[in-house]
Amino acid sequence: MYVISKLQTGEPVWAFNTRDLMRAATCDHCVRLAVARELKLAGVAELVAPFEQTDKNLAMRYGDKFEAEIEGELRDHLGEDDFQRPEGNDKFAETVALMRAGVPVIYQGELQHRSGLSEFRGRPDFLVRADYELEFVDGRLTAKQNPDLAGIGGYLAWDAKLARSAKPHYLLQVAIYVDALEALGLKAEGGLHGLILGSRTTEVFEESEIVPAMRRARAVLEAAFTKVAAGHSDEFELEHLDLHCESESTCKICEYPGLCAQNRKDLDHLVQVAGINKSQIEKLRKAGINTMTQLANATDAQRPSDFIGLTFDKLRKQASLQVGYNQTGQHKHIVVEDPEIAVLPPASANDIFFDMEGFPYFEEKGGLEYLFGAVTRDKKFHSWFAHDRIQEAGAFAGFVKFAYDRCQADPTAHIYHYAPYEVSALNRLATRHGLMETEVDWLISEGKLIDLYKVVKGSIMVSQPSYSIKKLEPLYGFGRDGEVADAASSIEEYDNYRRAIIEGAPEADQLLQNIADYNEDDCISTLELYEWLAAMPEAGTRYAQ
Repeated sequence: MYVISKLQTGEPVWAFNTRDLMRAATCDHCVRLAVARELKLAGVAELVAPFEQTDKNLAMRYGDKFEAEIEGELRDHLGEDDFQRPEGNDKFAETVALMRAGVPVIYQGELQHRSGLSEFRGRPDFLVRADYELEFVDGRLTAKQNPDLAGIGGYLAWDAKLARSAKPHYLLQVAIYVDALEALGLKAEGGLHGLILGSRTTEVFEESEIVPAMRRARAVLEAAFTKVAAGHSDEFELEHLDLHCESESTCKICEYPGLCAQNRKDLDHLVQVAGINKSQIEKLRKAGINTMTQLANATDAQRPSDFIGLTFDKLRKQASLQVGYNQTGQHKHIVVEDPEIAVLPPASANDIFFDMEGFPYFEEKGGLEYLFGAVTRDKKFHSWFAHDRIQEAGAFAGFVKFAYDRCQADPTAHIYHYAPYEVSALNRLATRHGLMETEVDWLISEGKLIDLYKVVKGSIMVSQPSYSIKKLEPLYGFGRDGEVADAASSIEEYDNYRRAIIEGAPEADQLLQNIADYNEDDCISTLELYEWLAAMPEAGTRYAQ
């Protein structure tokens, strides 16, 4: 957001975009910090500078690619006359002119709408004349005129999103475009506005479903602008600002997520406690418990009256473990009552430790499962790679046969993995390719696939803010030294590999090897996690029951 002009009264008019609107819907902190930055209040620019993000991440780059693809598909389908993009200096005026001329589809037009002290400025991906309908045909986006809608005036707003399903903040964007069209007198009455999704499907929404939430979010912005106009800029000074989003999930659209994370740490914020939720934080604050350290040291008398069962004690123990680690640097864990490790199967010579790598930005629907990795108890690494759909079927079948044959030959053997993704992926792939369905069903129904994440969560509490396997590794002494650090990095590396192959770059083989090394580390880490859990006195005590 930024100030674009001043009214004759001297009051500033603020321009805002769809991202400002999304932040206003979820986090007042983001709005207030943006206002303070634009007002150039003392200390704000210096505070946010280290946390500014200027580069587009992989999701953004593939989002741009998806938008370019469907732009090309519509342009090819409609032709240059019926599909136009404003190219002049005044794109707003040109967009309005194109709508008044009745162009069927306008790509990346510009809309503006002033309301009070705010002016929205944004570019809907597609403005579609009311008698045209968007539809995917044979996987390609088309726009066809519907004779039954002839004579209906105005335009509908559509946005393209790489995601496979609609998210609330996407609808805010569509709704603000609808509002701007209405202000221009160019909104299609009673029409359905929508989203074009990366799953190559569309979702449509009535105006009444999406506009009220948008107006509530815009009201948050306008309230902030009104305070400034009324001379209350001091309310936005650094000493009065919250410097973090209240929910970590909000940071996905926050302007400075790194600042949020650092400020929560500086404040010893309760949200750092592993497994805590927003409702629990609010209840603890009402009871006078505002920090993780205060929770760690809380007495039974401070337990909020509306906490159910053992929730308070569990959160207190978790906070105590984390505070202890912060103070000493020593990793610790405790075993909970009636732990899941009591039914952990004993080791078998034919056990398998399994991990998969997927690429969500694959050009075909559903992403690509490009690596199935497994280690056996001798730490020998087995891998099945795939770089297209046909290879994916072969790699999937190869791994399942390997696992099924070992488990059939040795009834004591199991397949260990971490988190539920692998099981859901195997089911999905069996359906997608019509392969190994009987084998996958047998592995699952016979309890051969063991999720060690479920075992960990039901067995121990650890001195870490999360229970990802990489956070657990210091507890059992597993170290990594590979080029790829985490799942997000593996996706980046596979994207680099794909581009290297296209360009014929010599480093392609090494990039793929880096991913294989990372996957092998994940599999070996899963093996060593099993060994650590199995060595606990409580492990396996009820397995045979």
